[in-house]
Amino acid sequence: MIYLIVKMLALLLIAAALGVALGWILRGARDREGIAAREAEAAARVATLRAERDAVDVSLAEARAQIAAAKAAVSAAAAEAAASEAPGQPQTAAKTEDVAADDQVDVEHQRPAPLARPADGGDDLRVINGIGPKLEELLHELGIWRYGQIAALTPAEAAWVDDHLRFKGRIAREQWIEQAKALSGN
Repeated sequence: MIYLIVKMLALLLIAAALGVALGWILRGARDREGIAAREAEAAARVATLRAERDAVDVSLAEARAQIAAAKAAVSAAAAEAAASEAPGQPQTAAKTEDVAADDQVDVEHQRPAPLARPADGGDDLRVINGIGPKLEELLHELGIWRYGQIAALTPAEAAWVDDHLRFKGRIAREQWIEQAKALSGN
């Protein structure tokens, strides 16, 4: 009789241990499914945020283009006004110096809007012919991290970057903007 009681207790302990182990395994599988679901939600949120950021980049580029067009119109109107004041007379040296100083100020005000370092580290700008590791670092210091930023550069902004980095027309010569447009899909 004692033998049967001990055997029953042993079987009950084995059954309890198997129940605990099986519960532990099933709970772990459920936790893994929950983690996978949270990771999928986070990835979808990141994709949504990237799409929103890209849309803002496009809107910003359009706004910059409108500002550049407005500045060009103002410059043209100023030139017409100056020409109508004294038709047929060449500009004096003082007026030429004033125009040169105004052009310098305009170039300085056309600095591309910098972005903070993206969480994903940004695009690999070295893919663009003419940009090596050192130039990529310099562009990152200016807040340029994405192909879309280079693709959206206006002529005045490209001139500012050329002057700031002492490129002497390298951006246009090596067609960075065209390459960036192709890489960014614009």
